[in-house]
Amino acid sequence: ALMGTSGSGKSSLVQLIKGIIKPTNGMIQIIGDNNITTKEIGLVFQNNEDQFIGNNLREEIEYYNIKFDLDRVKNILNDIGLNETYIDMDISKLSSGELRKLALASILVLDPKVIILDEPSIGIDSESKRKLIKLIKRLKNKYNKTIIIVSHDSEFIYESSDYIFILDKGNLVHQSPKYKLFKNSNLLIKYGLKVPNLVSIVDIINKKKNLDLEYRNDINDLVKDIYRYAR
Repeated sequence: ALMGTSGSGKSSLVQLIKGIIKPTNGMIQIIGDNNITTKEIGLVFQNNEDQFIGNNLREEIEYYNIKFDLDRVKNILNDIGLNETYIDMDISKLSSGELRKLALASILVLDPKVIILDEPSIGIDSESKRKLIKLIKRLKNKYNKTIIIVSHDSEFIYESSDYIFILDKGNLVHQSPKYKLFKNSNLLIKYGLKVPNLVSIVDIINKKKNLDLEYRNDINDLVKDIYRYAR
């Protein structure tokens, strides 16, 4: 995940990675086991209207000159909480949440090696967020995709990410595994980011009860930990 407040440079960085804009100096280097071209990087824009070339998902897929596999497209739509009626639905008729999901579907159809999600939690309800987090984890673990999430939504990042970078005023100011960062909540506050609720709860309990509870992604797991200590 790439975190930072508005204006920290997050969107500019991912556009550089995708090759939408070129660096004024220096270079962009992607290091991995295999060479990755910009065509193998899928970017879901923050402003989804800017992403679509066609008027609907079918036209979007046809533009990229790939075979239209109806069953595969239906499965992708189902994964993100939409049905097959959205294949031919005019994007101008969609809500912001629906458009965000359809934009993600259009990228998943292309099957890129790297998927960048720019502020993916904006405009969707809590249930859709949970489904999106499950989808992100499935793409990473089952399909071996590299997922880069760009967001200032600490709650969403906490539940979905493994490793976090923080940008501030165009500079990289922190990078570490997720739990190492969230153990230092003052660092989040320093750079204008919200401390996730589950982290705050654990910090309060550990301080008041002199315990050593671990950070959990799921509230139910945290309740079980507290119950074990209470016994």
